[in-house]
Amino acid sequence: MPIKGSDFIIDFLQKKGCEKFFGVTGGAAVHLFDSVEKNPKTEAIYFNHEQSASFAVNSYSRYKNKIGVGIFTTGPGATNSLTGLSAAWLDSIPCIFLSGQARTDQTINGRNLRQVGTQEIDIVSMVRSVTKYAKTIYSLENLQYELQKAIYYATTGRPGPVWLDIPGDIGWSFIKIKDQLSFYPSKEEIKKYSTVSNKLLNKFSKILNTSLLNSSRPIIVAGYGIRLSNADLLVKKFIKSTKIPYVVTWSNFDAFDSEDKLNLGCPGIAGHRGANLALHNSDLIIAIGSHLNSSIITVRPNSFAPNAKIIMIDIDKNEINNSSLKLTHGINCDINKLFSHLAKTKFNYKNTNKEWFQYISKYQKQNLIALGYKKNKDKINSYYFQHVLSELLDKSYSYVIDGGGTIVYSSFQSLRVKSKQRVILSTSLCSMGSGIPESIGVHYADKTKKIVCFIGDGSLPFNVQELQLISNIKMPIIIFVFNNNGYTSIKSTQNEFLDKRFCGSTPNTGLHLLDIKKISKAFNLKYKLLTSQSGLHNKLKEIISEKTPIICEVLVSENQEIVPRQGFSKDNNGKSLPLGLDDMYPYLNRSLYNSLTTTKSVDDIKLRGKELNLMKTYPYVKKVGNRIPVKANLNPVKDKRRDFDKDLMLNSHCESGTILVGSLLDQFILEDTGKFSKSYFDGKRSEGYGGYYYNPKFFEGVAKDIVEYYKITKKSKVLEIGCAKGFLLYEIRKLVPGVSITGIDISKYAIENAHPKIKRYLRTACVTKLPYKDKEFDLVISINTLNEISETLLPKAIQEIERVKKTHSYITFAGARNVRDLDKYNSWNVSAKSYFSINPWKRILMNSSYSGDYFMADIEGMH
Repeated sequence: MPIKGSDFIIDFLQKKGCEKFFGVTGGAAVHLFDSVEKNPKTEAIYFNHEQSASFAVNSYSRYKNKIGVGIFTTGPGATNSLTGLSAAWLDSIPCIFLSGQARTDQTINGRNLRQVGTQEIDIVSMVRSVTKYAKTIYSLENLQYELQKAIYYATTGRPGPVWLDIPGDIGWSFIKIKDQLSFYPSKEEIKKYSTVSNKLLNKFSKILNTSLLNSSRPIIVAGYGIRLSNADLLVKKFIKSTKIPYVVTWSNFDAFDSEDKLNLGCPGIAGHRGANLALHNSDLIIAIGSHLNSSIITVRPNSFAPNAKIIMIDIDKNEINNSSLKLTHGINCDINKLFSHLAKTKFNYKNTNKEWFQYISKYQKQNLIALGYKKNKDKINSYYFQHVLSELLDKSYSYVIDGGGTIVYSSFQSLRVKSKQRVILSTSLCSMGSGIPESIGVHYADKTKKIVCFIGDGSLPFNVQELQLISNIKMPIIIFVFNNNGYTSIKSTQNEFLDKRFCGSTPNTGLHLLDIKKISKAFNLKYKLLTSQSGLHNKLKEIISEKTPIICEVLVSENQEIVPRQGFSKDNNGKSLPLGLDDMYPYLNRSLYNSLTTTKSVDDIKLRGKELNLMKTYPYVKKVGNRIPVKANLNPVKDKRRDFDKDLMLNSHCESGTILVGSLLDQFILEDTGKFSKSYFDGKRSEGYGGYYYNPKFFEGVAKDIVEYYKITKKSKVLEIGCAKGFLLYEIRKLVPGVSITGIDISKYAIENAHPKIKRYLRTACVTKLPYKDKEFDLVISINTLNEISETLLPKAIQEIERVKKTHSYITFAGARNVRDLDKYNSWNVSAKSYFSINPWKRILMNSSYSGDYFMADIEGMH
């Protein structure tokens, strides 16, 4: 029997578990909504704006962890929904957006046109970047095929939204089910989402086991990928059996009880202080279903958890490959499959480090900042308010948090979540105005729950129209509107970075806010005003006892800060630099901070010289190209047709290290530095260290900075230790003709093949026994040479530099900002015998009585 196209679409989705359809009706969507109304097992929820409906799709799907569906008409109806669609994309929410469209013969359909049909727009081209699959259906026979394909993409691998565009004639035409084509994944698609073999699972299990056995301070980052893969119970059992402490991301905040002794809260730039301290002081981080984005690790990944090796478990290989962190291991695998395997093999690791548990207990106490505002006198403190409320609410309540910045930060700092409570927020997009429509989505996901919605006075206007829906249906939603007279999070940014130049963030700087009491009356909703913390507990008990929806206005001080938060300091040029999350603002008393740190820092060591970057013009980051040999005439007197510098430059390639292989590696294993010869200095990058050919781009800028900073004149005497072929000295002499230059290198080959114009000034010698008088040189330079000296000889080498210098010395060394750098550098340059982080380097310099300037180049700039 023939069936109308729109009926087939809705019936098909209903059989796949889709029961609620959110949207706004319109000319191109009427057939789809008609089909929803005709199906006894489906329900349409009509909003007053498509953006609201798209947020409801998001929250419904997030709450149920199943496909949610939105229906939107063509043109503005579809474009209005893009904010919610984007939120679903960023948070990996599996949902389907259906858009009505002009008739097939009235669509652009690939033509270079702007519009053909009434209100038509090429919506598919617009949404492709924020969907896993998007398609306009032009053939009636393809309806089943496209629906099956859309669901496959939405739910397979890393979930996400899909979009199907339905032209009007496709919706109203009749089809025969037997004529429908079916979708079967291609070999490429099957391979992309292939089942992980037992062999690979065993390998992953071994990686985890070995890493944990070598760790004394492990911690887990429990991300939203755990819930998306339906692995909540598996991961909880793993944590319980291994006793590994954990932090939770915003999206996964409600997966664990806040009172769990292993739960350290949410990390990040405005996260729990305890969570950030735990990550910073750990030695192993296992990120499960979290790609550790910049809100957690900040824009300075090198300073994140410097002593920790990092394992990332993620179903999306792209996240692993593009991580801004140097991962120790990236495990590309479905979390459910991996932890099912671990449970079956009885993974038997257990954390028994009592000292680490003691630190964990200290860190948890740092999270209870809300209690510090109990005696607040200036109106109501939102941190304390939300803490008290969460103590009152049982498992029959769920929370919805609007995306406005201030309320997000205070909610995650203050709420104490109990088992079976849910916390809903579009965390990645964090859009203002999401709270009210997301509350409606949660209501339709679970009508047994009472809902508490937190929203700011600045966010309320964005989707205030949906209060009518809440009022008409009498949804059990309590809306707490926090009135701080503007955008506090924006004011905080303007205060910190714009010298308190406020604009558009307060009523007296151009912002137009709503009268919340009048809004409540307009929508026929009960209204309550709270102005102080006096009797707060009893007032809240009265409010939550209400059976009908209510708006409660909460007066919050305009001066309330967002705390704790990432701190910033200004450098000498006035540039704001982000600080590490282990030391958040407001800063702890130094004695307390030190008591919370497992690895004692020596950052307070004040060396006599300056930490000085005179290597900023050196082009560390280089791509190795194919070297095109040009016959070089090493005698510029005989061949005046070619400039000598240009001749050597044409034969040049990079001047930095790589992994050593073959016979050259054997040289370093033998530790015979006398063999640093032709293969070392002239070899190809693919064969060894290589790259010592003249190219002015490497040292021209460095030489200029050195000459200017140390005020080098022709009367100065300059020594470079580890001068190789003397290119830096050559550049210095070009800038200051007549200056006295001297260079040494341990390699006889390097000196014999040095730049001909300065070769006579160079000699072979060892830094631990310099053949010069005391205080002979105005400036002694050593660029990364100290890395090639064993740790036991370093003090002697530094003392020799001190002995022969009269006024200044400048040394550089490659160092590690974190333990991942150390691993990477050791595999990148096995010739280096001494490679440490900044703290050990400072100790060595201090213990060797070094008084000159120094610079530590990290691995970030050296590969």
